[in-house]
Amino acid sequence: MAFEWRTFLELAQLFQNQALTASHMQKEALLRSALSRGYYGAYGHAKYHAIAKKGFQPKDEATDHVELARLFIGKFQQVGKRLRELRRLRNKADYEDDASMQWEDATAAALIEAKKVIDALGPQ
Repeated sequence: MAFEWRTFLELAQLFQNQALTASHMQKEALLRSALSRGYYGAYGHAKYHAIAKKGFQPKDEATDHVELARLFIGKFQQVGKRLRELRRLRNKADYEDDASMQWEDATAAALIEAKKVIDALGPQ
């Protein structure tokens, strides 16, 4: 059976809930990790949707993220926009030391958007 990418969103929600009672240092790590997993849940779900329905052929390179988002046009244009914004936030969570970032708010919003991507595309 193929991996269910939406389970990364479930894991992200678990991290988000654990952050509620975590120490300050653990809290930020959990929220950053939740945001990252939420993105990859949406990205993986969208990627396999695009492979099956749009003939997408990933190259296993960073450019796949950009190319995948570009595929979603027309009635699915919001999917592409959401993927671009989620990736931008995921890059901040994984690579930047931004002390001013409100991780609770950013993570909550990102997980809502990730769910919208998954829901819009239907079952894997």
